[in-house]
Amino acid sequence: MQVKWVYENVTGYDSFYSKLNITLLIASVCLWKKYHPKHITNLYVDNITYDKLILLDILYLWDNVEILKYTDRINREILWAGCKPKVISQTKTPMLIVDHDFLIFKNIDEHLKDEVIYSYDEDMSQWYINSDDEYNKQLTDPIEFVQDKAANVSFLYLPDVNFAIEYGQQTVDRLTEFTALLGDNLNTGYLSACEQYELKEMLIKSKIKHKTLNQNIYSCNNLKFKEEKNNIGIWDLKESFLSYKHYGVDKRNIFDNKKGHKYVESISYLYRCIKASKLMSIEYLEDKFNKHINNR
Repeated sequence: MQVKWVYENVTGYDSFYSKLNITLLIASVCLWKKYHPKHITNLYVDNITYDKLILLDILYLWDNVEILKYTDRINREILWAGCKPKVISQTKTPMLIVDHDFLIFKNIDEHLKDEVIYSYDEDMSQWYINSDDEYNKQLTDPIEFVQDKAANVSFLYLPDVNFAIEYGQQTVDRLTEFTALLGDNLNTGYLSACEQYELKEMLIKSKIKHKTLNQNIYSCNNLKFKEEKNNIGIWDLKESFLSYKHYGVDKRNIFDNKKGHKYVESISYLYRCIKASKLMSIEYLEDKFNKHINNR
């Protein structure tokens, strides 16, 4: 299985490389390799990030590292995940793509069969444009908004290469058009609609079998999982917490020591995850952080 991470510095500034985010990235791949030692791990980065990770001496954690190349005119500073669909559109094999803040706590090979799998369904109470959006109506192929859920793709397994390419390229095309149409009015709601809502819509319209890791629906408004469940999830809420963790918006709360999150404790927990993989010395990592990371 080809497993991919994409980590792009969309700002161009060194402050992009916080200790928390880099530690999350390392913990993500270390845990994946611990539980899936036969999987092939791939990292896609921009040139600036490549140079930074060379200094940190962590690129050996991935089997393959590739430099991102673009011809598409997507404003990735705002549409910050625009590099992910590009990578997906170029796949030649079934693939799994995970975000840098997604941690796995068990082997899941038994579930990686012929059905698309993504993290969870989420409602569209915020973070998304809707059917009334005037710019969507101007697209060459407008999003139709025929249902009311979106697919969170912090984890995304795509077993059908042709579908993966279609989904990835369609997302790239729409993000490119939105960039041209909106200019300074662009916001991340267009990214969410193209990358996450449209995936769910494509799966339903094309009657493609799909599952979620988590049965519970995530509320984008309340920033927590609801009691409401879908009928395609693998694990209930308790099982999900024991099987994986997606940090998502909690990263901001960790930075700010808010809503029950503590920065020092969070870093210590991630260090324990890394240490459990036996792939890296925490003392060595700390030394590299002290020399090359200026932002906590």
